Amino acid sequence: MGELTEYSLQHFTSEMSTDVFTARYLDKKRIEDLCRKCPDYGLRWTCPPLDLKTDKFWLSYSRISILVTKVCLSRRDIPFTDADRILRIVRLHIEDRLLDMEHHTGGRSFASGKCLRCTDGECNRKYGNPCRFPDKARLSLEASGFDMEQMLTDVFDIQLQWAKDGLMPPYFILVGALLHNETRTIDIHLD
Repeated sequence: MGELTEYSLQHFTSEMSTDVFTARYLDKKRIEDLCRKCPDYGLRWTCPPLDLKTDKFWLSYSRISILVTKVCLSRRDIPFTDADRILRIVRLHIEDRLLDMEHHTGGRSFASGKCLRCTDGECNRKYGNPCRFPDKARLSLEASGFDMEQMLTDVFDIQLQWAKDGLMPPYFILVGALLHNETRTIDIHLD
């Protein structure tokens, strides 16, 4: 998965009821206000504004399994412009694994960040056309109105890092999830 000399991966998982997750971390108005500052706002089918009744949708599932991947960079001098190149491979691997688990559990998966399925970077939403990959494109938790920064602090004791002076931070955090109704704990493992 990419040049191993550039990064290493650490995975963390947690599971909780969707009613607890929603009560603690759903903050739709504040998160959508933050999303409005993004250049992709309204231009991708997986980005706000969304016509999603989050409360009703989420509560149709009883559990959420959360997968956090910490992408630790091996050097401190990597330009931020290389972020997409490094993260794309990792993100698509995680998303494909979550999609596989979605099919096995009857659940619904959530990706990390903006959709990467259109390889040309042009989402059809920009042109008023339907999604080209509805079977693979998934919303992120943050696009759904959830406060990922607070959740990462509370559940995983992880602080987000940001680019500085045009260089990547020491690590990136990717958050994926699976909503499901399984009574057993779901083991999200990456091969």
